Amino acid sequence: MSEQLSLSLWPQTGIFRSLIHFDVVISGKTFEYMEFFWIAMGEMTRVLKRGGLLCIIVPNGFKKHRYPVDYYRFFTDGLVALARYVSLETLHDHTNCAPSIKFKSWYSQKDVDSILIARKNYSGPAKYIDLNSYQCVSPDHEQLKTGLVAYRSIFKRLKSALKSIFPYRMG
Repeated sequence: MSEQLSLSLWPQTGIFRSLIHFDVVISGKTFEYMEFFWIAMGEMTRVLKRGGLLCIIVPNGFKKHRYPVDYYRFFTDGLVALARYVSLETLHDHTNCAPSIKFKSWYSQKDVDSILIARKNYSGPAKYIDLNSYQCVSPDHEQLKTGLVAYRSIFKRLKSALKSIFPYRMG
């Protein structure tokens, strides 16, 4: 039998204190309201057990929606950078994807989320990267999507199919 414990934090600070460590920590649509979301990233990493998973869901393409403030929008590069900042292994990231093009209801043209799943491979507090020796390497987002299909790829396939049917430029 598994146990579930839910903790809340005040969005503007991103700070919570817990002496308990967790197998999984999920943050759903809160980072955009935190002035200093990287503090929350460190705290969530701190309370993860070794081998624990962190899932972050953040807006990528939503209109401003104050609660009482609305600071940020996120791309997958930014989420991978956050994972690197606290030395987490990125397992998955995507923006506006679905298991296949058959899942059309998963896609949106304007209300889009980005998602990160990362693993903590060490114990204890967050291990912050050494910025003196850090070298930025572009993540392989195709691999990190782990088979999901991006919204844009639907239109690329459609455009390609239409070109084969109508070889003349449509305008």
